[in-house]
Amino acid sequence: MPPASPEPPPGEPPQHPFAVALEWVSRIAAAVIVMVGLGLGGRWLDQKLGTHYWVLVGFLFGLPVGIGYLIWVTHRLQSGRKPPH
Repeated sequence: MPPASPEPPPGEPPQHPFAVALEWVSRIAAAVIVMVGLGLGGRWLDQKLGTHYWVLVGFLFGLPVGIGYLIWVTHRLQSGRKPPH
């Protein structure tokens, strides 16, 4: 299996480990924002519609979407392609 952060092309300096860590922090934060954002959107819908189930739907839908995003990013990095920013 290729490394998660492939070697840079010839002529480019290697990335500092702190920079790689910050990239992963931003990717994970984006996934958490999606997970929580869909739940909060469901809560907003519940308040507007007077219901009590959209918050659950939002969180249940947000969890696999956020995890799927992280899996997608990891696969792109392992194949040597950079995920879009």
